Amino acid sequence: MSDDLQKKLKVFLCYAREDGSVATEVYFKLKKIDWIDPWMDSKNILLGEDFDLAIDRAVKRADIVIFFLSKSSAKEGYVQRELRYILDSAEQKPEGTIFIIPLRIDTESTVPRRLNWVHYCDYFVENRSESDFRLLDSLIFKATDLGINTITNEGKSLLIEDIYIPPSLETLNKINKNQEPTNGLNNFQFKLPYTRWATCRNPGILIYIVDVSRSMGDSYLGKRKIDFVNDLLGMTLPEIIRYSKDGGRILPTYKIGIFAYAEDVENFYGGLEWLDKLPGLPDLKIMNESTDTAKAFADVLALLELELENMQESPAPIIFHITDGEYTGDDPEPFARRIMSTKTRHGESLLLNILISENMLSNPVEDLSKWGGVKKNTDVKQKYAKKLLNMSSKIPERYEKRLKESGFSIKSGAKLLFPLDALEIASKIFAAPNSRFER
Repeated sequence: MSDDLQKKLKVFLCYAREDGSVATEVYFKLKKIDWIDPWMDSKNILLGEDFDLAIDRAVKRADIVIFFLSKSSAKEGYVQRELRYILDSAEQKPEGTIFIIPLRIDTESTVPRRLNWVHYCDYFVENRSESDFRLLDSLIFKATDLGINTITNEGKSLLIEDIYIPPSLETLNKINKNQEPTNGLNNFQFKLPYTRWATCRNPGILIYIVDVSRSMGDSYLGKRKIDFVNDLLGMTLPEIIRYSKDGGRILPTYKIGIFAYAEDVENFYGGLEWLDKLPGLPDLKIMNESTDTAKAFADVLALLELELENMQESPAPIIFHITDGEYTGDDPEPFARRIMSTKTRHGESLLLNILISENMLSNPVEDLSKWGGVKKNTDVKQKYAKKLLNMSSKIPERYEKRLKESGFSIKSGAKLLFPLDALEIASKIFAAPNSRFER
């Protein structure tokens, strides 16, 4: 089918005149996507055309309406008349159909009573990149439901992050003016990794790698070291499930893997298991004296390379490694670096390490809320901790922001390496709303 005849998703933009700059920015983002046909009055109504009739026709032919919520849109005026057209059209759609997508563009606005049944999104400057992904998820879902092809010739869904858009004046006024241009563009490139949400269509990957060698059965702070691992699993997995529930039903927004290793490696689910199919938490048992970390990392690397071949639109995987000390056998660092180099289109895989050991740091964590994390120049006391530092990913900006919102003081550039004292912070990396209630 030729590009001219290709069926497109018709998207109507409803906004107050005062919000024209934001609406225009979204319009041009959508215009660059070849399977979307956006409609905006200032761009599509011809000179001399009957304004009311043009709006009425555009709403009736629309597959999706994006409604910009603001203090201006709440006032009496033409935007309220448009909303009446939109609600009339919505009543004719099948129950459960995605039709109206409200974007709240300022903190002073509230959702109108007539739209309080629709899930909305905050579309503020500081989270706009992440909100773009959420918006596009819904548009892809709607387009797929209508039989519209969203795949490019390269076999990939075209994402908003791939497109250069001249920013609105509002965005230019609030963004860091010292940001360097990228990809040879003479203006700003809006591209932020690690902002992809896990959905049923594009699930996330979470993998736990657990040291179960004999020393993990030793007592530490009043209980066995392996019991801290069970505590961690008990904290994070139920929280992930909570954010992946639609009513009483668990949605398959993640694929989970749990590997236990000593001399041999045990893959509890035989690969990755869907979140909604998990048989429960495994019974982690202490094995033998050996600690073949490299073998466990090699198994995880092979699994990631296999899975990610068909999961490029998914969020970057997170791998959680928990150990209490030195490895035996081959050096695991080359495998760790290869794991961290695997990636989706939304970021490289994140490798997080927890070391259950005394005196990992020269300066112990006294106040967790004021602890800045482990960086390259941090005085790491234990030799193996220095090794793990090289095997740990840098905390992405998105996760750093989330931790600060939770009351922690993690500094920019900190690595995903934590002593047992910081187990609460490590659990926050997983136990957070990263999933969407979408199929």
